[in-house]
Amino acid sequence: MLAHTITTAEDLGADRIIVVYGHGGEQVRSIIQNDKIEWVEQKQRLGTGHAVQQAIPYFNQSAEEKVLVLYGDVPLARKQTLQSLLDAQPSESIAILTTELSNPQGYGRIVRNTSAKVEAIIEEKDADQQTKLIKEINTGILCASTSSLVDWLGRIDNNNQQKEYYLTDCIALAVQDGKSVEAVACQDPTEVMGVNDRIHLAEMENIYQQRQRTELMVNGATLRDSSSVYVEGSIEIGNDIVIEPGVMFPKLLPER
Repeated sequence: MLAHTITTAEDLGADRIIVVYGHGGEQVRSIIQNDKIEWVEQKQRLGTGHAVQQAIPYFNQSAEEKVLVLYGDVPLARKQTLQSLLDAQPSESIAILTTELSNPQGYGRIVRNTSAKVEAIIEEKDADQQTKLIKEINTGILCASTSSLVDWLGRIDNNNQQKEYYLTDCIALAVQDGKSVEAVACQDPTEVMGVNDRIHLAEMENIYQQRQRTELMVNGATLRDSSSVYVEGSIEIGNDIVIEPGVMFPKLLPER
């Protein structure tokens, strides 16, 4: 999953990729071989805000630089969607990726003011009943001016139900500072699905495989039985080829 996220960051032209890891992270480091990655250990797991704080020493802290926060367990976000987020990020402020769910239970809710402007993100455990009715949720993915983000990260606290440092508190601080917060809607919620167990992992693999099959067909392949074709990694095809049922394309090269 992390390799997918890293590849997407590279495709977006990232100058630097910083991976914040916790328990068991050394196993990940031993598998992911990439000279562009800066590895940062989060020795105490004190929340998403605390995780990003660990990466601050590796930032180029100028107003012109941008930080894009992605997640290793959210690997299906498309390059085009993330590029839209990067393009929408206001100068010296922040842009967040949101989506709408019919059942938003467990997610932070996007709170807007009477002018429909984003003013805060309220986590589920801290939300009242009215806030829990909101269906627009926070995906966790955001893009911010580096200098502004560093300032906000230095001002967040853990005064909440989970006693953690929420990255989402940066939104309210931006609004408090009079900064505009842009919300970019992700129309396909599967792009921002996270993995918490093996059931989620299987669901995500099915979504990924269907993407691969669709791309093959769009590029001119005929799949005799699309549901039985399985693609690992990436492949290139010629025009008007036919792929028979039960074909598996194994990953022949290591991830970049």
